[in-house]
Amino acid sequence: MPADTDPGPEPEREESATDESERAPPADPDPALASLALEVTDLGRAASWYADTFGLVPTRRTATEAAFDAGGTELVLRRPASVPRGGLHTHFAFEVPGRDYPAWRARFPDAPEVDFGSFRSLYLEDADGHAPEVGGTAPDGTGPGLVGVFEVVLEVANVDLASECWAALGFSTVDRGDDRRRIRMRGPTGADRQFDVELWEPCSGSRTPGAASTSTSRSACANRPPAPTTPSATSPR
Repeated sequence: MPADTDPGPEPEREESATDESERAPPADPDPALASLALEVTDLGRAASWYADTFGLVPTRRTATEAAFDAGGTELVLRRPASVPRGGLHTHFAFEVPGRDYPAWRARFPDAPEVDFGSFRSLYLEDADGHAPEVGGTAPDGTGPGLVGVFEVVLEVANVDLASECWAALGFSTVDRGDDRRRIRMRGPTGADRQFDVELWEPCSGSRTPGAASTSTSRSACANRPPAPTTPSATSPR
Protein backbone atom coordinates (compact mmCIF):
# COMPACT_ATOMS: atom_id res chain seq x y z
CA MET A 1 0.00 0.00 0.00
CA PRO A 2 1.58 3.28 -1.00
CA ALA A 3 2.47 5.67 1.80
CA ASP A 4 0.30 8.75 2.29
CA THR A 5 1.87 11.93 0.98
CA ASP A 6 1.34 15.35 2.50
CA PRO A 7 0.56 17.83 -0.26
CA GLY A 8 1.54 20.70 2.03
CA PRO A 9 -0.34 23.95 2.57
CA GLU A 10 -2.45 25.19 -0.25
CA PRO A 11 -0.77 28.16 -1.93
CA GLU A 12 -2.36 31.50 -1.16
CA ARG A 13 -4.30 33.03 -4.00
CA GLU A 14 -2.80 36.30 -5.10
CA GLU A 15 -5.38 38.98 -5.70
CA SER A 16 -4.95 40.63 -9.01
CA ALA A 17 -4.43 44.33 -9.27
CA THR A 18 -7.67 44.45 -11.21
CA ASP A 19 -9.65 42.96 -8.32
CA GLU A 20 -8.11 45.44 -5.89
CA SER A 21 -8.81 48.46 -8.06
CA GLU A 22 -12.39 47.38 -8.64
CA ARG A 23 -13.04 47.43 -4.89
CA ALA A 24 -11.26 50.74 -4.20
CA PRO A 25 -13.41 53.87 -4.45
CA PRO A 26 -12.36 56.27 -7.20
CA ALA A 27 -9.97 58.92 -5.96
CA ASP A 28 -10.96 62.56 -6.28
CA PRO A 29 -8.98 64.36 -8.99
CA ASP A 30 -6.29 66.78 -7.90
CA PRO A 31 -7.74 70.27 -7.47
CA ALA A 32 -7.18 72.80 -10.23
CA LEU A 33 -5.73 75.27 -7.70
CA ALA A 34 -3.31 74.10 -4.99
CA SER A 35 -3.54 77.11 -2.67
CA LEU A 36 -5.52 80.35 -2.29
CA ALA A 37 -4.71 83.04 0.31
CA LEU A 38 -7.16 85.75 1.36
CA GLU A 39 -6.30 88.89 3.31
CA VAL A 40 -8.64 89.47 6.26
CA THR A 41 -8.98 92.21 8.88
CA ASP A 42 -9.91 89.95 11.82
CA LEU A 43 -8.33 86.49 11.69
CA GLY A 44 -10.44 84.93 14.44
CA ARG A 45 -13.71 86.16 12.96
CA ALA A 46 -12.77 85.04 9.45
CA ALA A 47 -11.58 81.60 10.58
CA SER A 48 -14.82 81.02 12.50
CA TRP A 49 -16.94 82.10 9.52
CA TYR A 50 -15.26 79.74 7.04
CA ALA A 51 -15.30 76.87 9.52
CA ASP A 52 -18.98 77.34 10.35
CA THR A 53 -20.16 78.16 6.82
CA PHE A 54 -18.35 75.43 4.90
CA GLY A 55 -17.57 72.88 7.62
CA LEU A 56 -13.82 73.36 7.15
CA VAL A 57 -11.36 72.09 9.75
CA PRO A 58 -8.16 74.12 10.39
CA THR A 59 -4.95 72.35 9.36
CA ARG A 60 -2.63 74.91 10.93
CA ARG A 61 -2.84 78.20 12.82
CA THR A 62 -0.36 80.95 13.62
CA ALA A 63 -0.71 84.48 14.96
CA THR A 64 -1.24 85.82 11.45
CA GLU A 65 -2.58 82.85 9.42
CA ALA A 66 -5.21 80.12 9.52
CA ALA A 67 -5.21 77.37 6.89
CA PHE A 68 -7.96 74.93 5.86
CA ASP A 69 -8.16 71.97 3.49
CA ALA A 70 -10.95 72.85 1.06
CA GLY A 71 -11.20 69.67 -0.97
CA GLY A 72 -7.50 69.61 -1.79
CA THR A 73 -7.09 73.36 -2.23
CA GLU A 74 -5.36 74.93 0.77
CA LEU A 75 -7.41 77.98 1.78
CA VAL A 76 -5.25 80.39 3.79
CA LEU A 77 -6.67 83.34 5.73
CA ARG A 78 -3.97 85.91 6.37
CA ARG A 79 -3.92 89.01 8.56
CA PRO A 80 -1.10 91.19 7.14
CA ALA A 81 1.32 92.51 9.74
CA SER A 82 2.00 95.66 7.72
CA VAL A 83 0.93 96.89 4.29
CA PRO A 84 -1.42 94.57 2.32
CA ARG A 85 0.09 93.31 -0.90
CA GLY A 86 -1.25 92.22 -4.29
CA GLY A 87 -4.70 92.38 -5.82
CA LEU A 88 -7.90 92.42 -3.81
CA HIS A 89 -9.77 89.11 -3.94
CA THR A 90 -13.41 89.68 -4.74
CA HIS A 91 -14.62 86.25 -5.74
CA PHE A 92 -13.60 82.58 -5.81
CA ALA A 93 -15.56 79.44 -6.57
CA PHE A 94 -15.69 76.14 -4.68
CA GLU A 95 -16.66 73.00 -6.59
CA VAL A 96 -19.15 70.53 -5.12
CA PRO A 97 -20.64 67.41 -6.75
CA GLY A 98 -23.84 68.12 -8.63
CA ARG A 99 -25.73 65.61 -6.47
CA ASP A 100 -24.79 67.61 -3.34
CA TYR A 101 -25.74 71.04 -4.65
CA PRO A 102 -29.43 70.91 -3.56
CA ALA A 103 -28.29 70.40 0.04
CA TRP A 104 -26.06 73.48 -0.18
CA ARG A 105 -28.95 75.45 -1.68
CA ALA A 106 -31.21 74.38 1.17
CA ARG A 107 -28.54 75.43 3.64
CA PHE A 108 -28.41 78.97 2.20
CA PRO A 109 -31.93 79.60 0.82
CA ASP A 110 -31.49 83.39 0.73
CA ALA A 111 -28.16 83.40 -1.13
CA PRO A 112 -28.22 84.77 -4.70
CA GLU A 113 -28.25 81.95 -7.25
CA VAL A 114 -27.35 81.76 -10.94
CA ASP A 115 -28.49 78.95 -13.25
CA PHE A 116 -25.88 78.34 -15.96
CA GLY A 117 -27.90 75.59 -17.66
CA SER A 118 -25.64 72.63 -16.97
CA PHE A 119 -25.13 73.61 -13.32
CA ARG A 120 -26.17 76.15 -10.70
CA SER A 121 -24.14 78.29 -8.32
CA LEU A 122 -24.94 80.22 -5.15
CA TYR A 123 -23.02 83.25 -3.90
CA LEU A 124 -22.09 84.30 -0.37
CA GLU A 125 -20.05 87.16 1.08
CA ASP A 126 -17.78 87.26 4.11
CA ALA A 127 -17.12 90.21 6.42
CA ASP A 128 -14.05 91.26 4.41
CA GLY A 129 -15.86 91.56 1.08
CA HIS A 130 -14.67 88.26 -0.39
CA ALA A 131 -17.45 86.50 -2.32
CA PRO A 132 -17.23 82.67 -2.19
CA GLU A 133 -19.27 80.78 -4.77
CA VAL A 134 -20.51 77.20 -4.39
CA GLY A 135 -20.96 75.63 -7.82
CA GLY A 136 -22.34 72.17 -8.53
CA THR A 137 -19.72 71.53 -11.20
CA ALA A 138 -17.81 68.51 -9.85
CA PRO A 139 -18.67 65.00 -11.14
CA ASP A 140 -21.04 63.03 -8.93
CA GLY A 141 -18.35 60.41 -8.33
CA THR A 142 -16.28 62.94 -6.35
CA GLY A 143 -16.70 64.36 -2.88
CA PRO A 144 -18.60 64.48 -0.65
CA GLY A 145 -18.10 68.09 0.31
CA LEU A 146 -15.96 70.71 -1.38
CA VAL A 147 -13.76 69.56 -4.27
CA GLY A 148 -11.29 72.45 -4.47
CA VAL A 149 -11.41 75.88 -6.11
CA PHE A 150 -11.95 76.22 -9.87
CA GLU A 151 -12.20 79.99 -10.38
CA VAL A 152 -10.67 83.15 -8.87
CA VAL A 153 -11.51 86.80 -9.57
CA LEU A 154 -9.08 89.55 -8.57
CA GLU A 155 -9.44 93.32 -8.57
CA VAL A 156 -6.20 94.80 -9.89
CA ALA A 157 -4.92 98.35 -10.37
CA ASN A 158 -3.94 97.76 -14.02
CA VAL A 159 -5.87 95.10 -15.95
CA ASP A 160 -3.53 95.11 -18.95
CA LEU A 161 -0.35 94.80 -16.89
CA ALA A 162 -1.87 92.07 -14.72
CA SER A 163 -2.98 90.10 -17.78
CA GLU A 164 0.57 90.24 -19.15
CA CYS A 165 1.85 88.73 -15.89
CA TRP A 166 -0.71 85.91 -16.02
CA ALA A 167 0.05 85.30 -19.70
CA ALA A 168 3.71 84.80 -18.75
CA LEU A 169 2.51 82.09 -16.34
CA GLY A 170 0.80 80.21 -19.18
CA PHE A 171 -2.74 81.65 -19.09
CA SER A 172 -4.68 82.55 -22.25
CA THR A 173 -7.47 85.11 -22.63
CA VAL A 174 -10.88 83.50 -23.22
CA ASP A 175 -13.25 86.44 -22.63
CA ARG A 176 -13.37 90.20 -22.12
CA GLY A 177 -16.01 92.42 -20.52
CA ASP A 178 -17.21 95.80 -21.73
CA ASP A 179 -19.71 97.02 -19.11
CA ARG A 180 -17.00 96.75 -16.50
CA ARG A 181 -13.42 96.32 -17.73
CA ARG A 182 -12.31 92.75 -17.11
CA ILE A 183 -10.28 89.97 -18.72
CA ARG A 184 -10.98 86.26 -18.19
CA MET A 185 -8.02 83.90 -18.62
CA ARG A 186 -7.56 80.13 -18.43
CA GLY A 187 -4.49 78.04 -17.69
CA PRO A 188 -1.80 77.20 -17.03
CA THR A 189 -0.93 75.61 -20.37
CA GLY A 190 -0.15 71.90 -20.04
CA ALA A 191 -1.72 71.48 -16.59
CA ASP A 192 -3.79 68.35 -15.95
CA ARG A 193 -6.59 70.59 -14.69
CA GLN A 194 -6.82 74.24 -15.61
CA PHE A 195 -8.66 76.97 -13.75
CA ASP A 196 -10.04 80.37 -14.69
CA VAL A 197 -8.88 83.73 -13.36
CA GLU A 198 -10.69 87.01 -14.01
CA LEU A 199 -8.93 90.35 -13.65
CA TRP A 200 -11.25 93.28 -12.91
CA GLU A 201 -10.72 97.01 -12.77
CA PRO A 202 -11.13 98.33 -9.19
CA CYS A 203 -14.65 98.61 -7.87
CA SER A 204 -14.60 98.05 -4.10
CA GLY A 205 -12.23 100.93 -3.40
CA SER A 206 -8.58 101.73 -3.87
CA ARG A 207 -5.64 100.58 -1.83
CA THR A 208 -3.50 103.09 -0.03
CA PRO A 209 -0.30 102.38 1.93
CA GLY A 210 -1.14 101.08 5.37
CA ALA A 211 -4.78 100.37 4.56
CA ALA A 212 -6.36 96.98 5.17
CA SER A 213 -8.45 95.16 2.58
CA THR A 214 -11.50 97.26 1.73
CA SER A 215 -14.82 95.76 2.80
CA THR A 216 -17.97 96.80 0.93
CA SER A 217 -21.37 95.30 0.39
CA ARG A 218 -22.33 93.60 -2.87
CA SER A 219 -24.75 96.44 -3.63
CA ALA A 220 -21.79 98.82 -3.96
CA CYS A 221 -20.56 96.90 -6.98
CA ALA A 222 -23.20 96.30 -9.64
CA ASN A 223 -21.36 93.49 -11.42
CA ARG A 224 -20.82 91.20 -8.44
CA PRO A 225 -21.04 88.22 -8.50
CA PRO A 226 -19.55 87.54 -11.94
CA ALA A 227 -21.41 85.27 -14.33
CA PRO A 228 -18.92 83.58 -16.67
CA THR A 229 -19.88 83.73 -20.31
CA THR A 230 -17.45 80.95 -21.24
CA PRO A 231 -17.60 77.51 -19.54
CA SER A 232 -14.61 76.72 -17.37
CA ALA A 233 -12.33 73.95 -18.58
CA THR A 234 -11.69 72.75 -15.05
CA SER A 235 -14.92 70.82 -14.69
CA PRO A 236 -17.92 69.69 -16.75
CA ARG A 237 -20.29 72.58 -17.23
